[in-house]
Parts: sequence; structure tokens; C-alpha cells
Amino acid sequence: MAVARGINILAGFVLAVVLAGSLGATGYGTYLFILATAQMLAMPSMMGLPALLTRQIAIYADAAQYAHIIGIVRWGLAIVLGAAALIAVGLGAALIARSPFGGPHLSTTYSICIVLFVLGTGLMSWASAILNGFRRPVWSSLPDGVIRPVTLLAAVVTFALLGQLTPAAAIGLHIVAILVAFFWAVLAAWRHCDFGTATPIRAKATYESAVWFSGLWPLFLTVAATTINGKLDMVMLGVLKSPGDVAVYGLAVQIAALVIVPQTILNTIVAPRIAAAGKTPNMSDLQKTLSSVCGASCLGALTVMIGLVFIGPPMIRLFFGPDFQTSYNLLILLSFGHVVVCAMGPAMIALNMLHQERHVAAIVVASGGANVLLNMVLIPTYGGMGAATATLITIIGLQVACAVTLYRIFRLKSWVPLRVPSALGDKEERAA
Repeated sequence: MAVARGINILAGFVLAVVLAGSLGATGYGTYLFILATAQMLAMPSMMGLPALLTRQIAIYADAAQYAHIIGIVRWGLAIVLGAAALIAVGLGAALIARSPFGGPHLSTTYSICIVLFVLGTGLMSWASAILNGFRRPVWSSLPDGVIRPVTLLAAVVTFALLGQLTPAAAIGLHIVAILVAFFWAVLAAWRHCDFGTATPIRAKATYESAVWFSGLWPLFLTVAATTINGKLDMVMLGVLKSPGDVAVYGLAVQIAALVIVPQTILNTIVAPRIAAAGKTPNMSDLQKTLSSVCGASCLGALTVMIGLVFIGPPMIRLFFGPDFQTSYNLLILLSFGHVVVCAMGPAMIALNMLHQERHVAAIVVASGGANVLLNMVLIPTYGGMGAATATLITIIGLQVACAVTLYRIFRLKSWVPLRVPSALGDKEERAA
């Protein structure tokens, strides 16, 4: 997982260097703005399906309920295709309504990109969630973590060398890379997942659509609000300020994401284990798991942040140039927020895996509303620093609320580091 994530980081960094150098601050900001807008529209269309698939497949696999696994896999595919079709119909209706007015060609191109982005992202996440549900975290992380960024980087470098790289071309190459990653994920799921004696295509399926839909809607609200929280700042910055401001802020966001790499790896591994452990009444092992993940991710986050404090200015100056130098202050502020998030542990993941997605949905929707208000107030006056401050306040409040909710319901402390007993052990452990 660490090697795969390292490849993802390296590919993403080189990609940012190539795009920023080829497109310039204005072109790079335009690319980030278009990408953030497409992601805001694409991610909620999956309706929280990856989390639901991971949880239910892990539960069904432990009980050897292969008919249920086949059922939810097919049902999930229908959800992805249906969501893409609905968005295509909605955008088509909007285009028809606006056709007498100017710019129809640009609107049509942009709408096609959104539909393809929605479809490709949904299919890739569907296949990756199947792998993760079967406790194949490494294989699950490869499509979006390695295959997509490496394919995108190769395509972008080729177009840059040919002098054909534009913001619109970069978005198109992004869609191609997503589809390549999807086909790879399907082949990996076919080879490495146990669907029982029959093949997934011919096997008998059992459907629990009512149960799955009841768990899907809260996850949909969570994913929608989380996506808004993660992308709204960049979109509003592009609307209220300039593409140059988006470029500077977007670079800080991308580099600051290095801080949460350890937590991302650990959360991917631990999610199906939490779902399986939640079926047993004894929560002591689950508490140890949460404490271990919290301690390891927090230590990793602090290490990365300290490194960024020292190497941030020369790295930005060397690879991106003086136009992006102001990203450093934003980078430090965002990195601090990510460290606090890691210190609170995998509370949101635990709540979703323990069938408490309604509580998560309520918390995330509330934080999304706060994020909108903070961005509207701070961005016009403070620009990128205002967007970073709004993000900092929102993500910390979100994680604290999830951690408190997890403790209130299950008495599980996600923020407690792993307690290492002394050589003699304490009285309570010796008695046990």
C-alpha cells in the first residue's frame, strides 16, 4: 500500500509540474476549476455506493453468502449506470432549453465530459469497492492510486511534447485514464475475488434492495456533502477571484494532501475489518484497532508536516516558479488541519461501517452548510487564505463531531493512541 501510494504521489507531483509549466498559472487554474466542478457533479452521483459495497460484501463474505454478494454487485452496477443516464438526461434537457442562446458547442462539449467523468468514476469506484470488500486493499488501491495517475501522466506528457496540451485536453485525458483504470479493476476483481462456485455472470443472485437503499441514502448525503466540502472552496475561489488564485490554492491543497497519506492507507485496510468486527458484541478488539490506526496515522502526519515546513519553500520555488511562492502559507495552514484530522482517528469510517451512516450524514451536511457560509464570508476579502481557513475550521469540526458521536454510541475512543502495557502489565490486564 505504501509503495502504491508513493507512486501515486510521485505521479501526481510530476503531473502538477508538467501542467503548471505547460499551461501557466492561468491555464492551470482553469484546469483545476473545471476538474473541481466536474468532481462535484460526479462524486455524489455514486450515492455513497463504494462504502456500501465495501461494508456489505465484507459482511456477506464472512458468512459465505455468495448469492447476496452477486446480488449487491449487480445492483451496484445498475445504480452506477442509472446515475450516469439520469445526469445525461438532465444535462441534455438543460442544453435543449438553452439552445437558442449563445455558446451551444462549448456547453455540449462540457456536458459530454461531465457524463463521461461520472460514468468512468462510478465504474472505477464500483470495481475497487468490490476488491476492498473482499479484503484486497492493495488491489483496491491500485486503480485510482496507480493506474489512473500513471496513465494520465503519460498522456499529458505526450500532449505537452506535441504542443497540444490545453485545459480542455487535460480534462479529456483525465477521462481516458479513469476508463483505463476501470477495465484494469474489473480484471483484478475477476481474478482475485471469491464469488463462490459459479461465475458472477451466471450465478444465482439474492437481492435485498430495501435494505441496501435504506443504507445508501444516508451515505449519498455524506458523499455529496463531503465532495462539496472538498471542492467548494476551489470552485468559489474561481468564481469570486481569478484562475491564478485557484492555481496557487490548488497547488497548496495538492501538496498538503501528502499529510493524510498514512491515514488514507490505513483507512482503506481497516474499513472491512471494522464492518466484520461490528457483527460481534465484543468491542475490545475494535477499540485496539481504532487506537492503532489513530496512533500510526497521527505519527505519519506529523512527520510529513515537519518535512513540508522545511522543504516547502525551496520545493515550490524550484519546481513551480515564483508565481506559486505564496502557496507556502496556505500549505502550512492546510497541513495543520490534516494533522488534527488524523489525531481524531478513523471515526467517520467506523460510523459508516457500523451502520451509523445517518449520524454521519447529518454531521457532514451540517459541516457542508458551515463551509458554504465561511467561504462566502472569507474568500471575497482574504482570497486563498480565506478558503484555507474555511477548510481548516470545517474539517476539524467534522472530525471532532464524528469522534464524539462514535464514543457516545459505542463508547469507542477513536482518538486514543495505542496503549502499550509495561513489561509487568497492569493489574487489570494480569487479572484478565
